[in-house]
Amino acid sequence: CLADRGEALATADWKTADWGYVRLHWGRASPQSCYTQECLGVWARRLIETWDEREDVFVFFNNDANACALRDAVALADLVREAGRRVSATPRPEELTVQEW
Repeated sequence: CLADRGEALATADWKTADWGYVRLHWGRASPQSCYTQECLGVWARRLIETWDEREDVFVFFNNDANACALRDAVALADLVREAGRRVSATPRPEELTVQEW
């Protein structure tokens, strides 16, 4: 499992299996808990460099404040997709809606 806190890697940065599990806990962007595009770009490169196309990687965002988790998941998926990798189980930005309670 790779994990971070405050956009800094909090675990060892090496592959231990032919699949990946990544936990992203808290970014430093605004609004609070969101990730910067620069940091998401670093994570996209790290995922692509660590696991090949045939290996599954599960990325979980736990930065729920201000609904950043969903926003950042979509942004990371877009970066990985733009790099030519297949992405699944992530909504497209046009599928996101804000609901008022």
